[in-house]
Amino acid sequence: MSNSPNVAASNRERILDTAERLFGQHGIDSVSLRQIGEDAGQKNKTAIQYHFGSKEGLAKAIIQRRSKMMEPRIDQMYEAAGTQGRLDDMRALIEILFLPVWEVTDSHGDHSYAAFLLQYMHHPEFKPESSGFGWDIHGHVLTWNRLKALVPGLGDDEAFARLYVLNGMFVSSMVRLDSERKSGKTLLPRETFLNMLLDMMVAAFAAGSAEGAAS
Repeated sequence: MSNSPNVAASNRERILDTAERLFGQHGIDSVSLRQIGEDAGQKNKTAIQYHFGSKEGLAKAIIQRRSKMMEPRIDQMYEAAGTQGRLDDMRALIEILFLPVWEVTDSHGDHSYAAFLLQYMHHPEFKPESSGFGWDIHGHVLTWNRLKALVPGLGDDEAFARLYVLNGMFVSSMVRLDSERKSGKTLLPRETFLNMLLDMMVAAFAAGSAEGAAS
């Protein structure tokens, strides 16, 4: 491996970009580390093991990189919502949780991270606490606590179940939107689609608590 920190960092970023794209397109188990290395232009066949150790380590590194990139945006949105007096507004809170993921696009304008997340969420080794939506970000945690408090009688288990439904709804819709754009068959303008999707997510999360109804 190169001793140059700049070269090593560049190789690492190229591998992460390539892995995110290939995992999103084909599935995590359908892509080999060798294929990722070749597509990333790595002549050294052990480059991925050197940087990430394993496929699991590579997937976690993709999430960690994106979470770090989204952190300033999430914190900025949370602060702005507070200034505007919207921290009890469900739509504002859901925007804080999800819009930073929407804003992550690759060099082709595709939501490659969303496509990766969709594959990751359906992987047998998926862990909810590392779902890629920024659980380790302070502003995200504050937002989530405020959001679940807005639904009376909503217990933690049902709240998390609802959140994972929203996660799947959001990323699958983003992937579908990219597919429609490439085929030239887009049904709605991008911003109209996004507003409709967020409204649907608010309605889904705000539905009466099943736990409260059963008690």
